[in-house]
Amino acid sequence: MSLAKRQLVPVFTVSLVRLLSAPLCLASSPRELASKNADLAAPAFTEMHRWLHEVALPKIDPKTKLFRATGDSWNYRDTAADCYPFLAWAAYFTNREAFEGPVRDALHAEINLCSQHGAIPVDYDFRTSEKQVSQPYDSVVFGASEYMKDGLVAVVEATGPGEWLDRMKAIADELWKRAGIDTPYGKLVSSNLEVNGDHMQVLVRLFGLTGDQRYLEYARRIADYYLNDPSFVPRYLDDHGCELIGGLGLLQGVLSSVAPEEEKRYRPLIKKMLDTILERGLNSDGLLLNTLADTPGPHDDKPLTDNWGYNYVSFYCYYLVTGDAKYRDVIRTPLTNLAKPKYHLYPWEGTNIDGHADSIEGAIYLLNVVPVEEGVQWADREVADALIGKPIPGTSKFECNAIRTVTLYALSKTQGIHIPKWRDDLKLGAARDGDGVVIYVSAKEPWKGRLIFDVPRHSLWFNFAHDWPRINYLPEYFTVNPKHNYTVKMDSGTARAMTGESLRNGLPIALEAGEELTISVKPD
Repeated sequence: MSLAKRQLVPVFTVSLVRLLSAPLCLASSPRELASKNADLAAPAFTEMHRWLHEVALPKIDPKTKLFRATGDSWNYRDTAADCYPFLAWAAYFTNREAFEGPVRDALHAEINLCSQHGAIPVDYDFRTSEKQVSQPYDSVVFGASEYMKDGLVAVVEATGPGEWLDRMKAIADELWKRAGIDTPYGKLVSSNLEVNGDHMQVLVRLFGLTGDQRYLEYARRIADYYLNDPSFVPRYLDDHGCELIGGLGLLQGVLSSVAPEEEKRYRPLIKKMLDTILERGLNSDGLLLNTLADTPGPHDDKPLTDNWGYNYVSFYCYYLVTGDAKYRDVIRTPLTNLAKPKYHLYPWEGTNIDGHADSIEGAIYLLNVVPVEEGVQWADREVADALIGKPIPGTSKFECNAIRTVTLYALSKTQGIHIPKWRDDLKLGAARDGDGVVIYVSAKEPWKGRLIFDVPRHSLWFNFAHDWPRINYLPEYFTVNPKHNYTVKMDSGTARAMTGESLRNGLPIALEAGEELTISVKPD
């Protein structure tokens, strides 16, 4: 039985070409926008679900339970860091049984098979069924750091405290126990800028998740090592530098709440870094270069980085802390200029799908805090044409990163709401309605299931004062506080009260074939 009396209407497929050519502002009501968003989100969820079952899960090694994504090894710099976490995301948001089964089993397998230096892991060779203990320690540190920052952080951001957090904490603790790089500020794990950027991303989160002051102290050591050097310039804005730049912004944000005097000490140093990027790191459209130029810009003759959004998150953190609108408003420029024809399927990394995935991901981070219509429409087109225009065929790190961005995009169109067991004839979309949300859901065939609502993860799990934009996270949209009450109304049915905890556990829905349902949820 359906939960409320509803009118049955035919469900039809909307042409994405026609849909994407219509400005979203033409939607005259939250219900219409929710329906439009459902048409955009459904192909994304379906691609995640199809990829999970047809491409990724068949590559779980039956003997070891590890994800044999590429080649003959489970390695930490690529497979564990860039492939495994988005297998986890695809399963968590489209098939929770797979997440609790083979995805969790793979975590247990890598802990048991690969831990070598205490909790620090080494790669595993499927051909010899042995861990590769002969790796140089610097290589081991790099792989473990990448696994924490790209792999474990991403899973913890989606699922919260649990076994993935325990694994991240164990690796970080062991790495810092063995830290051997002497600096005036204390020992560091590495002198490699990318590795230190990885740790900055991890340590600030670990501090928020655990309250352990050691992690904040380690993060400050890294910040002091770079920012107190008068010659320090964040020269690389691509993969080798954006982790540190974004990590310093996240550190500044957290310090502004827990140690404001420390934040004030770092503020002019971070401002100098950001101003240097604005002076020597932009083209005339506000997109960022791969590498800082030697002279002031703008520079339209130099390669652009697909990681531009990862760097700009630090600017928004600076704005939130200081209130200086300049550092928010500079983000509007690139988001607006993405409407220019040259940025449609722009060759960020040649023909590599990862360039599109990273660029769209960064835009999604920023559009959540600086909404710009041109940027939204650009993301819609790029996802449709670059990521889900044809099936993602494999599980290379670049293809898995594409699944990551498809996941982010789908959730941006549903206000973070998802169905834990997706079916390919479903549609789900949502739009804000004041302080509430309007949800559209439909099914071609009879369906019963649950709608899972997001919670304010930044405060409940990370103890952050704001949902600081950051690398490898899922932006928050409409969230329910488990302790608060909400009014839920389905179509013209009777309103009923539900707790946020109940909505987090899942709002039960039953649909008949061809049925469309609109749901309104508002906080009491």
